[in-house]
Amino acid sequence: MDHCIACGRELSGQGELCPECQAQGHLRPAANEKHGPRISAAGSRVAAWVIPTNEELMIARHAGALLGLSGPRGSDARRSLT
Repeated sequence: MDHCIACGRELSGQGELCPECQAQGHLRPAANEKHGPRISAAGSRVAAWVIPTNEELMIARHAGALLGLSGPRGSDARRSLT
């Protein structure tokens, strides 16, 4: 579950904007739909940014490190599985 960075309200899904902060003019829905990078309004007291992540890659790297197949940053990614 995600939370609003400005007021702490629980949000139901990824990419959802807090209705309260949106109504007060702190966040820009159009910028959020374009994936930022900045989604907060120019006059907002809080700066909100979209930070791209690749969670699947991070999980794969950590799993590989636990299995001894690669380093945490993928340094041994070409090592054979056999």
